[in-house]
Formats: sequence, structure tokens, C-alpha cells
Amino acid sequence: MAMGTVTRQPVVITVSGSAQTRSHLARILRPAGFRVIERSDATQIASLALHEPSLVVLDASESLVRTLGDCRMLVLASQAPVLVLLGTASERAEVMCFNAGAADVVLARASAALLLARARAAIGQAKPFMNSSELSVGPLRLERWSRRL
Repeated sequence: MAMGTVTRQPVVITVSGSAQTRSHLARILRPAGFRVIERSDATQIASLALHEPSLVVLDASESLVRTLGDCRMLVLASQAPVLVLLGTASERAEVMCFNAGAADVVLARASAALLLARARAAIGQAKPFMNSSELSVGPLRLERWSRRL
């Protein structure tokens, strides 16, 4: 590493109504080098985006409908990928999460190794987009910060 270069610890925001789930996620993510910010709900989504997270983990175990709304809002407010934890396996629920903008969906009872692998993959896939000021597809250009097409 070059002298004077500071490496920013990736920030993961975990959102769950369950203190036990937030604590469980923190015990997995912190030793892996993530700075974890725990929230009991996503009511102030704009303030969550101010933390410039590398990833947001939403727990859908209690309310899939609320989580889908939170996911849609986070996708609009932040460049961070959203990983949704589902309480039970359901193809319909997974499809709904992806349609709401989730980058990935994992069962809440997944192993620590799988959760970390999926989190790292979601962050890695988002990096090219998070670091650029615009997204181009063919003749279309979307300016990231102003959200102008």
C-alpha cells in the first residue's frame, strides 16, 4: 500500500426488528473486516444512505411487504446493493425481492460462510457502478448523482 493511502473499511448496514438477528449478523460481519451499523428499521432511509454503505442487509423474516418497500426506497436513495434475508424458502418471495431491487436473497438460517460469500459478491459486483459518476448502456447515459437520463 502506498504511503498515506487510507483503506476505508466497508460499511454494512443491517436492518432487522430483531436485536438477536442484528447481533448475529454483526458477529459474522465484524470479524470479516466490515464496519457494521445496526438499525431496528429503515424508516429514515435517507439517513442510512448518508453512511455510504457498501451493502445493506434487510431482514424480511418479520414482514416481507415492509421489507420490499424498504428495498425499493434504498435502491433509489443509495448506490449500495441490498441483500435480503428471508425467513423461509419461497421462490415467489425471492422473485418479489429481486423485482424490488435486491442484489441477492439469502435464507436467514444460511451459514456464516455462505452469508459472507454472498455479501462479498454483492459488494464486488456493485463496485464498478458505485465508483463511476455515470452508467451507460448503449446510447443511454444516467448521471449517478443527479439521476438525469
